[in-house]
Amino acid sequence: MMDYRNAQYLNDGGIDCEINHPELGWIPTTLREDDPDTAELHAIAKAHAALAQPEPLENVARDRRRTIDTERDRAIQAGMPYTFPDGSEDVVQMRDRDRPNLTGLALEAQRLVAKGETEPTLEFRAASNRQYVMTPAQMLEMTDTAQGWHKAMLKRAWDLKDQINAAVAAGDREALQAITWT
Repeated sequence: MMDYRNAQYLNDGGIDCEINHPELGWIPTTLREDDPDTAELHAIAKAHAALAQPEPLENVARDRRRTIDTERDRAIQAGMPYTFPDGSEDVVQMRDRDRPNLTGLALEAQRLVAKGETEPTLEFRAASNRQYVMTPAQMLEMTDTAQGWHKAMLKRAWDLKDQINAAVAAGDREALQAITWT
């Protein structure tokens, strides 16, 4: 009997794997119970699969949720790409300690807009450490965009977690394992 490894069980009952061919070594193949050449090995692989207990679905879901949280936090820590008024591409940092600064800049810009200020008087330092001088209206646009981006990152994570919950409720392991941040 041939050895097999890396078995992946297909929805149609077949098993993709590698078999150790006596002359060719490890080669990819699909085992099928209706194929006379692979039926015996298919039965053995299927019996092995029945013995193996899959990880409980809720454990898989918990790990997916943690991964979603980690990727969300990573995206927020990386910041929001932004095109500044002078056409420069840079990054607006969105870390926890940066968001109060953005809120303060937005409040200051609102106050200046209310006073009729249109000159570039507000400064912002981006991730590159470059200083950008903006009008109050430009600052409001940047801070509003940053807040919207942050909310979108949170919503993306919530939507993915809702998909995880739906997959668990349906008992759909394949759908659950397909849920990723990217």
